[in-house]
Order: sequence, then structure tokens, then C-alpha cells
Amino acid sequence: MGKSHVMFIGKIADILAKAGHEIVLFQPIIDDNITTTGTKLARVIERKRDFVIDFSFDDLQEDVWSNITTTGTKLARVIERKRDFVIDFSFDDLQEDVWSFEEPSFSKLTSMVGRLRSVQTKSCKNQINDKTLMDQLKSENFTMSIGEPFDACYYGVLERLGINTYISALAGSGMTAAFGGLFGLPSTPSFLPGMFSGMPPLGYIDRAKNLIGHTMLQYWFPANFINPLNEVLRPVLGHDFEIMKYEEIMNSSRKGVILMSFGSVAQSYKMPEVLKKKFLETFAQFPDITFLWKYEKDEDNIAHGYDNVITGNWLPQTDLLAHPKMLAFISHGGANSVMEASYAGVPLIGIPLMADQFRNAIMAQYRQIATIVHKQEILEGKLTEAIKKITTDERLKTRKRSCGAKQLMRNRFTYQLSSRVTVGKG
Repeated sequence: MGKSHVMFIGKIADILAKAGHEIVLFQPIIDDNITTTGTKLARVIERKRDFVIDFSFDDLQEDVWSNITTTGTKLARVIERKRDFVIDFSFDDLQEDVWSFEEPSFSKLTSMVGRLRSVQTKSCKNQINDKTLMDQLKSENFTMSIGEPFDACYYGVLERLGINTYISALAGSGMTAAFGGLFGLPSTPSFLPGMFSGMPPLGYIDRAKNLIGHTMLQYWFPANFINPLNEVLRPVLGHDFEIMKYEEIMNSSRKGVILMSFGSVAQSYKMPEVLKKKFLETFAQFPDITFLWKYEKDEDNIAHGYDNVITGNWLPQTDLLAHPKMLAFISHGGANSVMEASYAGVPLIGIPLMADQFRNAIMAQYRQIATIVHKQEILEGKLTEAIKKITTDERLKTRKRSCGAKQLMRNRFTYQLSSRVTVGKG
């Protein structure tokens, strides 16, 4: 899973810990690049990877552009499982694939998912067969569990530990089609856009792609390892991140600020040099606008010579989006990012790279709160056009629609954590 998934589960752990619950976070380690547990208040139990992986997670990141261990224990506890097997591929390779200019294809997607699934399978078998670990977890006498169904091993561990009360928390949107059947939820690929289809209304080709994508997800994530839920599956918790202050940067900008971040999986430093240069040249065309870029390697000094570009390896995204001088958000279209931008009333420039990001960006554009620029179009100057569209002629109209989405989000998702965290008490 990406860092955003880890942060999502960690945030849930912290919320429950603050409410007085005793929380243990179990984390099996697969990707060595993820060096955080996502929690400040939980006790961590960790299990290292104990098998070989035949590809690089860095390669997967590169594919995206082509097609941890801080516990900070205070109130709760985290259990991490270190990866105790060798991976014969690099996670960096996956990141580089993200930035490739090749059109995404089913064959490439199948290959990527297949590699990741093989890793999950090996990790799961080793976890389940680790008697010492299972005995340690069982001795905790858990009354309830919360986990993400991104990896089906979660339910296997629950079975081994005899935990019958659990909550499935999913940090994504388009993946619902993959997991909905596990919970007895209906799927309607004939008209509801999936991860791989276009913007509604769907034509014949779009519906065909939708059906194929739905079938592939059912193959990758078969519904044969879990009992159906009796209650309706529904979201109960929001997500946010720990942040720092950028007030001075925001207030000193003459016309406003545009934030750019591609999440935790697609690392900006992994993109091709020609693409980095094009981003900077595009930003230079708008000298009165400040661009904040989440760039993971400060030592690259990527923004040297560009006075209106400021980089940071992890930006306070939610606070920045909420600032009145925020003009737009250039994003990969991750579920968290789309919701946070909508909640703040900030228009999006979507550059989807993989997974549910295409669907998320398309739905935001369908609701007229986003403009999509595909990564292949950046070199053609389409990003410049999109920035002009949002900040000049179309800005007021787009902003008005975004603010409408903001009101809908805030009216519907009023956080009432006090009524949620009492589960299991008394």
C-alpha cells in the first residue's frame, strides 16, 4: 500500500486512542521505502519481510510516470511485522513506470497487479505460519479490529485470531467495485463508471471497458475468503494529516497559490527530467502566482532559479487547500486529494496516473470542478492552458462550482467523532 493508506489507518488508530481506547497497530513490512506507521499514539507490532521479491517497488513508481519505522508511542500501541523475505524487484521501479509516457494498457496493469499480488501472497503465508507472531497477537485479547481490505490477508489473520467483530476501512473510491462483492454490495458496471472507464454518459466502448475492468478486479480479488456483512457498508471516518504552518508563503503571494502534489506513490523526483523541466517552464509563465510543489528530494534543489516555485518533501495539504489564496490544486486524482480539494472548494487540475485516479479525475471533471490534463499532454502545453482556464476566464465559474461542492461536502460529512469512537465501550 502507499503511504496515504498507512496514514489513513494510522489516523483512525490515533482518533480511537484519544477517545480512551487501547489500540495496537499491526504492520507487516513489505515496502522498505515506507518508514512511518501513520500513528503517533498507537503501540506498534512489526513483522519484517522474510522472502524474496523479484521486482523493484521503485520500478513500479517509474511505471506510473510511464503508463518505516517511527512509532511515537503515547496512548496506543503499534505492532509492525518487518519484511523477512527478499524482494527481487525494486519498489522504485514501480514509481518510475508511473511517469512513463506510454499509454496505460491492460497488459501492463495486469503485470503490475500480478507482481504486487505475488508479494501479498508470500507475505500472507509467512504471517499466518508465524506461530510466535500469531500467539503474540492472540495474547492481546482484541475485542475488535479495523483494517483495510486492500490486502485480503487481513481477514485471514482475523480468522486465525478468532476476531469476529471488525470494520473494513477503505482509503479509495474506484476500488469499491473490487471489494463490494465481498460485503454483499451490488455492482452495476452497465452504467456506473469503474476504475478503467470514461466519463458518463457511457457509450458502448466505455461500457465494454467497464465490464472488462470489473471482471479483472473480480479475478484479482475473488470473494471467497470472507463472510458477508449483515449491515450496510458505509463510511464513518474522514481522513486528514498532521500539518505545519505556511501562512507567510500564502500571504506573500501576489495573485495566489497553486499546489501540486502527486501523492505518496508517484514520487515527483522519479519523473523524467524533460517533464520536470516542462513543469518549471510552465510555472515561470505565471510569475505572479506562487507554486508549491511536493518534491521528495530537497537535495535536488529542483526549483533553483525559479522564484515563484517552492518545494517541500511533505506539504500540509489540507491547511493549504483551506487558505483563501489557494487558486487551484494540480493533483494525481487520489481519493483523499479529490475529497480534500472538494471540501475546501478548490478547483482541480487532474493528472491521473494509475488505479482509481482516472475515475476520480473524470468524475470531478463531470461535476465541473476539475480540468484533466493527461501526462502525455503536458509537453504539448496543455497544462499552461489549464492553468489559464482556471485562473482567468473560467476561474470564477469553476470556483463557484467548487464552492458548491464544498457546501455539499460539509453539509453531508459533518464530523461527529464523539458518536463514533464509543464503539466497544461499556
